[in-house]
Amino acid sequence: MDGQRTEWAYDANGNRSHENGLPIASYDAQDRLLAWKDNQYTYTPAGDLLTRTSPQGQTRYQYDAQGNLRQVLLPGGQRIDYDIDPLNRRIGKRKNGQVQYRLLFLDKLHPLAEFDQQGNIRSLFVYADRSNAPTLMLRGGKTWRLIADHLGSIRLVIDAETGQIGQRIDYDAWGRVTHDSQPGFQPFGFAGGLYDPDTGLTRFGARDYDAETGRWTAKDPILFNGGDSNLYGYVLQDPVNGLDPMGTGPWDKLYGLPKEFWHWFHRLDGGKEMQALKDPKTKMVPEEDARTYFQEWQSIQKKQKGGIESIGEMLMPWFLYPRELACSTMDCHYRWDPCNKTWIQKD
Repeated sequence: MDGQRTEWAYDANGNRSHENGLPIASYDAQDRLLAWKDNQYTYTPAGDLLTRTSPQGQTRYQYDAQGNLRQVLLPGGQRIDYDIDPLNRRIGKRKNGQVQYRLLFLDKLHPLAEFDQQGNIRSLFVYADRSNAPTLMLRGGKTWRLIADHLGSIRLVIDAETGQIGQRIDYDAWGRVTHDSQPGFQPFGFAGGLYDPDTGLTRFGARDYDAETGRWTAKDPILFNGGDSNLYGYVLQDPVNGLDPMGTGPWDKLYGLPKEFWHWFHRLDGGKEMQALKDPKTKMVPEEDARTYFQEWQSIQKKQKGGIESIGEMLMPWFLYPRELACSTMDCHYRWDPCNKTWIQKD
């Protein structure tokens, strides 16, 4: 950041309309962005971003029947194609017909391996202390540490043995990349999403996020069930604190609490307890309530007796634990309900 202060103003439905007192954008009645500074936008009948016209030319976007972004035609004539699997995960990118990478996923959101054009493993990713971004990358015979901020935005990629910096990425408040020392060295960017330096878009689960405008390129696929009256809005206009790794509505303000706690809180009673606590206006869990549950979570952690937590917990993320073994992680004070897919406190 350059130390300068920027102020934004919003319309009645949370669309950013002014910057430092000057108008910068216009929208239609459906919150579709029509103009942003010197850019003009059009949309498909379904509400997906179709074209962006800038002084450099026109960018055109194409989607599949499920609303996944499949192709981007850039002003210079370059063509970007994305490969999507049956689970709607982005598993590959091609540039002018040439494979740039392919991804093997661990689950719905977490890439486990990246492959090159020949199908050889380029990188392996290890998840440990963050839910939405890896902690380590194994590449080129080296172990690289991925240093992220509180949102999971990758800031530095460092050789774990020598301390050499392999990549540095800087962002503005909305996640727009302002500096990238080695674009494409690894696929993660703002808030742990899949960043494409060619398009400037970041993929989060179901949708693509445009950090330039601070908006999604498509409507929320779960519509107003995402908790925002603006179907293009990103985390209720709070990108400094909010997360939305699924692309289906705002998540939670973290209040400086560890993400391991939020993992537990999200699973508690199948998520019903958290939903009941959320403020109907902000759609967020109030900080006082979050800290009360955090104390309960801390109490559970203190009662842990070990089990498989030693090496396994250090190296494996919570979503890798076999369900029949996971009770040791919860100290057997909870049992796993496979029907409702949630932890239930034992009597």
